[in-house]
Amino acid sequence: MKFFVKLDKEPDIRPGGSVPSRKEKVKNFVVHIDENEIATPQDDTPVYKGEVYFSNHPTQKSRKPASARANTAVKSKNTGSNSSDTIVLVAFVLVICTVALCLSLIAISCLNDALAINRGTEIVTVNIPEGATTNEIIDILHDNDLVKNKVFCKVFYKVAAAAKGTGMPSGLNSFKQITYRIGVLFKGPPEPNYISGVYYLQPNMGLEGMLYEFRAVQAGPRTVTLVFPEGWSIPQIAERLDEYGVCDSEYFYKAISESEFDFPFLSGVSGSDNRTYRLEGYLFPSTYDFFEGESANMAIRRLLEAFDNAWTDEFDARAKELGYTVDEIMTIASIIQREAADDTQMGLVSSVIHNRLKNPAGSNGRLECDSTRDYVKRYITPITDINLVNKYSDAYNTYSAQGLPPGPICNPGEDAIKAALYPSDTSYYYFCHDKFGNIYMAKTKGEHDSNVLKAFSQN
Repeated sequence: MKFFVKLDKEPDIRPGGSVPSRKEKVKNFVVHIDENEIATPQDDTPVYKGEVYFSNHPTQKSRKPASARANTAVKSKNTGSNSSDTIVLVAFVLVICTVALCLSLIAISCLNDALAINRGTEIVTVNIPEGATTNEIIDILHDNDLVKNKVFCKVFYKVAAAAKGTGMPSGLNSFKQITYRIGVLFKGPPEPNYISGVYYLQPNMGLEGMLYEFRAVQAGPRTVTLVFPEGWSIPQIAERLDEYGVCDSEYFYKAISESEFDFPFLSGVSGSDNRTYRLEGYLFPSTYDFFEGESANMAIRRLLEAFDNAWTDEFDARAKELGYTVDEIMTIASIIQREAADDTQMGLVSSVIHNRLKNPAGSNGRLECDSTRDYVKRYITPITDINLVNKYSDAYNTYSAQGLPPGPICNPGEDAIKAALYPSDTSYYYFCHDKFGNIYMAKTKGEHDSNVLKAFSQN
């Protein structure tokens, strides 16, 4: 409520010019209250009329000015809006971090495929088919969990080939070199010649290391020249390759047993369970240049290619004329190689074997050659499970088993192969040697027993 005071006072000057005293001014001072001039309230605050209110009155406590209620509502609305914005922001940051983490993991995995970082050393067996392309091989590696990102690996192979100028002809100018590299990025380099077969790989070799393992043309830091003498067996060859760092003997044995090599002369090789090694007899003895760390499949292929060159069409026709397969001729040649003291005796030894095979009645169908029995004892037993040794011993012992053993007992040279194809024309069924290598031939068992005594007397 609004009050005002109206003051009435007498004029300060009296008639005649005299001035009233202070006491008279106070006495004459009057206060007037004009209720008609009370101002009308301008806000919604109730006019106090003398009511008595208590502090805990519910109506009075809950009632707030409109302006205060409006301010409170605005504050509440602003608080809710700020909370929603914060949640959206946090969610957005989490999504970004998750995407970045996923991309980082993918990038690391891709680099691991290429650089073999933090990859295991466990041995994984893969079989590369004949005529496989690089993309097909990468698919095989992916299927065997040797690489994780096959699409990246295919792209990386092209990028690396373009950077190196793989397959680029010499003598190109700068513009043509750039054009060639761009073409490699899209089409890829010329396909290398990959060697089919069973390979034993490790994830830590990396993509390029594994692809290199399959290459027909390989190069190493150092070449090794090795001589494989006539009459060596597969265990002897494997040991020498391992000793000089060409390839691991374990991988060599597995490749010998499991890899498929596409040579026509192998089509008739016996698949008998009693056979020690399928390729025994076909690793042609000669002098070879290898690279250190070379693929076992590549080393084996070199030896087989040498045999393929040595086995002529004439040899093939002669074997058919005699009624023998290539594998049977090689088995005969391997026995000749082990039994003859030198090249001059090979024809005679061959004649005894052929005579016994053609006329089983003359020898009870048995060859009775020490070399077949000694082959298992000397070269197979030390590296083979005892159960297999017993089986091999029975099959290769030509004193008890009839006919030829399940396969060759060594890798014979060209002279022994020729002797197997062209034996001397004799009637001998027996032979023996003294300690000097002299040979004693016999037609009957009696003559042979006499020759054994002569040979023993020389010893």
